[in-house]
Amino acid sequence: MGGGYSSIDLKNFFYTAKPDATYVSTPFRIKAVDDFIAKQDAEMAKKALENHLKSKENPKEKVVADMIAGDPAAPKNLDTERMTQMIMKASQETGVDSLVIASIAQRETHFNQNVPVRNGSGVMQLTSISIKDMFLRPKIYDDSLKPILAKYGCPENLIKAMRKDPELNIKLGAILYKAKLKQAKGDEKKALELYNGSSIKKSYAQAVMANINNVRQNSGFAASA
Repeated sequence: MGGGYSSIDLKNFFYTAKPDATYVSTPFRIKAVDDFIAKQDAEMAKKALENHLKSKENPKEKVVADMIAGDPAAPKNLDTERMTQMIMKASQETGVDSLVIASIAQRETHFNQNVPVRNGSGVMQLTSISIKDMFLRPKIYDDSLKPILAKYGCPENLIKAMRKDPELNIKLGAILYKAKLKQAKGDEKKALELYNGSSIKKSYAQAVMANINNVRQNSGFAASA
């Protein structure tokens, strides 16, 4: 009975008289139904409170979730909550603004880990050249890269892993962007050009930066993690 029915639906079905002949009001209250409705109401109230407290604790999380849910080109079966959590985790572990991470992911793949592109891989469209550079010059990257390099040992292993694992891909993308931001001396638009590095890097950076500024303006967040 619980699948797809809200407590309001059940109350209407069992306890409300209908003007047509299809449904009639139940002349007595059913304890099992009362118990079920009370339990469902309590669960809904608990979930609502959890969501409220979560949004108060980290309101930027809701902005990221809205970006993902509002992307019409995102995969139809995309788990918005899981994608949001992966982006927020990458932001927390690297210090990169979650709105920047989400904007890059949206521009690159619309949050799709399995986009068939020749040069890049995963949600953040990382190239094998970038992964190899992380092993060659680890000191220019964030400290959060060290345990990843130690775990996978060589570029080939990490490339295979980040092509399959969206959480790892997003974190590596954040690490890469942070290194580019440092190289660009804090200039976000320049960092995005360096992140892309292709022949369309300027138009790419302009488009991503416009989206970041728009989201920040509408949500009231400044340029920070």
